[in-house]
Amino acid sequence: MACYAKRCRQLCSKQNEARVCASGESCHVEPGTTSGVCQLDF
Repeated sequence: MACYAKRCRQLCSKQNEARVCASGESCHVEPGTTSGVCQLDF
């Protein structure tokens, strides 16, 4: 888990987002990196 400002998100990558992110979420990868966190799609 990655926690920022007391909000925790599941760590993910584009390769495993379908497995690790919850329904309705996608992996938001930081520019220049290969990993990110699951966030709800708006």
